[in-house]
Amino acid sequence: MSIASQLKITRAQFYLISALILLIPVSREYKLYLFGESAEGKVIGSSAAFQKFSTRYNGSGVRKVYNTMLKFEFEGGEYLCVSNMDLDLPIGLEKKVLFKTEDPYDSIIANPMYLYASRSTVLVAILFFMWHSFYWSFIKPYQEKKSKPTP
Repeated sequence: MSIASQLKITRAQFYLISALILLIPVSREYKLYLFGESAEGKVIGSSAAFQKFSTRYNGSGVRKVYNTMLKFEFEGGEYLCVSNMDLDLPIGLEKKVLFKTEDPYDSIIANPMYLYASRSTVLVAILFFMWHSFYWSFIKPYQEKKSKPTP
């Protein structure tokens, strides 16, 4: 008995699982999005570090990785938000910053798309691709074959 014959996944379940996979990067910072304070931060600079990489097909090399720094004010104090999302934003640009009131240094840029620009999003993309490949290769063809009347 094949795996496809044992799994009965409806279209709604397929889309629900796809949406949950796409929400993984946001779920890492959900507490800041739901319970955090927000303030306008101003980009004051970015630091660049050089990271070595090695790939099977392209060889090895060095790539530039950016950490953008934003300054924001909260209850009369100035705080620094250092974003490790590999973005090089122009100096002076204002962005909303989310932070914890207990520790304003624990902060992120308040844009979900920046969460998808991080380096760890590659794993989410691979998981999403694998889920779709599995569904469209095994489950969907089996369901269509099973629903066709046999002569």
